[in-house]
Amino acid sequence: MPEQAAKNLRVTEELIACQIARVRSSEAAGRFDEARLAREILGVITETRDALRLRLAVARKVKATAAKARGEESE
Repeated sequence: MPEQAAKNLRVTEELIACQIARVRSSEAAGRFDEARLAREILGVITETRDALRLRLAVARKVKATAAKARGEESE
């Protein structure tokens, strides 16, 4: 689970970077309606990233707790 959550987080971070570039490009070209829409999408993606960060933190703690309960070393 932590591996998939980390992968999803990386993909989301890449989407954020692309969306920021889209906002800047739209603004520079004077396409402010397009920039506004891109900012709205960026907000949604950012909320998703925050949720993924939380999910990753929880998954890592669960994995560490399970390993500790089995007497194993955690990552």
